[in-house]
Amino acid sequence: MRSLMEFNKFDHERFFKDKILYYLDAEELLDYNTKEAQGSKVTATIVKDGTSYASGKTNIGEKVVVKVLNVQPSVFAKFVPMETEVLITDVERCVVYGEYNNQLSITANVKKAK
Repeated sequence: MRSLMEFNKFDHERFFKDKILYYLDAEELLDYNTKEAQGSKVTATIVKDGTSYASGKTNIGEKVVVKVLNVQPSVFAKFVPMETEVLITDVERCVVYGEYNNQLSITANVKKAK
């Protein structure tokens, strides 16, 4: 069968609910074909994971890369790596992909946590 993934919806609100993420880096996001700037790729790491998984494992230490459209990396210049707690907000797109469905593609905003 084809296109089965079109019927799966990733519950990003539930996934990020009990997690704390720290900012790592921001770099320019370029369009794959035109190489024009589209915004930023913000990388954060999960430092606390309060989610209870059936496997008993956690996602502590995993990196999360968020595509932030129309926002230049300089906007994140005051964020301190491994010190600034961030939140992923206004999610436009969040898709699980990869051979083992173990990768996440997120288009959203990244804000400093209060």
